[in-house]
Amino acid sequence: MWPASTVVDLREIATRMGRWGLEMRARVMELENLIRHDSAKAAIPGGGLHCITKYVVNYFIAASQWRRTLELVSEGLPLKDFITMVHDNRHQSNTHFCAQLCWIMDLLESNLEAKSKFYKDPELCSVFMMNNLRYIVQKAKNSELGPILGDDWIRKIWL
Repeated sequence: MWPASTVVDLREIATRMGRWGLEMRARVMELENLIRHDSAKAAIPGGGLHCITKYVVNYFIAASQWRRTLELVSEGLPLKDFITMVHDNRHQSNTHFCAQLCWIMDLLESNLEAKSKFYKDPELCSVFMMNNLRYIVQKAKNSELGPILGDDWIRKIWL
C-alpha cells in the first residue's frame, strides 16, 4: 500500500510531533509558573500595564500563528489520525490547545486581580484592571488569538 520510505517518514513525523507536544506542554507550564510565582509586590505606577500581561499575550499571539500545528501536537494524535486529519483538513475549535490557552489567560486574570489589591486607591485599582484587560481584549481582537479564545471568553473577561 505505502512505499517503505513513506511509512518511515510518517513515523518520524509522528515521533517529532510527540516531542513538539511535550515541548509545548513544557512552555505552557513555564508560563503558568511565571504567572503563579510572580514576586512583584509593588503597584505599577499610575495603574499601568503589567509586564507579565504583555509577555503572556504576545507569546500567545505568536503561538496562535501556529494554531493548527499546536492543536495537532497538543492532542498527541496517533499516526493514523494525523494522516486522516491532514488529508481531510478538519478543524476543531474546542481543542486541548485552546483549553490550555484559556486556562493560562484565566490564571493571568486572577494574578492581575491579586496585583490590583496593591493599590490603596480604589480608582487606581480599577484603572489597573481596565488597562490590563483592555490590552488583552484589543490584542485578542486584532490577532488570531481572538478566534482561539472565542467571543464568549472575551466578553466574560471584559464584563
